[in-house]
Amino acid sequence: MNKPTALATIVNGEQAVTIYALALVLNVHPDDLPNTIEADDLPTELRQRAYRRGQEAKAHGAAKGIVAAATYYAQTEHNATIYTDNNGTTWMYPGL
Repeated sequence: MNKPTALATIVNGEQAVTIYALALVLNVHPDDLPNTIEADDLPTELRQRAYRRGQEAKAHGAAKGIVAAATYYAQTEHNATIYTDNNGTTWMYPGL
C-alpha cells in the first residue's frame, strides 16, 4: 500500500506547497527538483510548463492556484484521493 503524500501545509499561517505538488504540476519526478525552491528560481521552460498545466487544470474545472492544479493532476494522472486535515495539510492518497 502506498503512503499518503502531503501536497500543501500551513507554515506560519501561510499555505506552503511541497515539492510533490510542484512535481505534479510540472509533470516531473520529485527527485528531479531541489528540496526547496522558489517559483522565481525555476527555469523559464518549467515556469511556462507550470503555467500551461495550470491553465489546463483550470479549463477542466480546477480552481486557480498551484494546490488546485496539483490536486487535479493527482486525481486525473494518479487516481489519487485528496484529503485536507484539520491542520490545513492537503494529502494525496495514491489510487489503490
